[in-house]
Amino acid sequence: MGRDKADVELGGVTLLERMIRRLGPRAAGILVGTRRDGPGWLPHVTVVPDPDPGGGPLQSMCAMLRHCGTNLLVVPVDMPFLPAGLLEQLCEGAPAASAVGVAGENGAEPLPVLLRPSALAPLEDLMRSGERRAGAWRSIAGAVVLNTETLGWTHPSPWHLMGVNTPADLALAVQRLAIFREV
Repeated sequence: MGRDKADVELGGVTLLERMIRRLGPRAAGILVGTRRDGPGWLPHVTVVPDPDPGGGPLQSMCAMLRHCGTNLLVVPVDMPFLPAGLLEQLCEGAPAASAVGVAGENGAEPLPVLLRPSALAPLEDLMRSGERRAGAWRSIAGAVVLNTETLGWTHPSPWHLMGVNTPADLALAVQRLAIFREV
């Protein structure tokens, strides 16, 4: 996109603000994992800086999980149509799993993922071995991937996992807002 996606506007609202409005009311708190000069200008979020700039998303996920010490729903800021009840769906869908993610039409997505405190040590082990990718959680013991049908996502479920990564994606998201009157 050529700039920080958190600042990209969709329907007059930044992607970060949209995510907070969508998922925040169900959360005990909101953490934003970002580089040290990243977004931190919203008064109702806690910024957890990446320990190592360029260290990849896995280090940011571990830092946020260490910070909160409880269940952590990790979502990418560029998926503006995730269901508002995603946290509950993942908690209920696999109550004993250390990590719970979603499989879309193309298989398991790296994000979103619900991480429980029991995931921290295995994720840190992966990080120490050189792993950097967000989707590394799928390889830890106790990780579960739920498909969209199990979660009860009905048509148009592909929209739930739509990422806004290009100007064309943004144009498509604007169309979706108009059609489905999303908030």
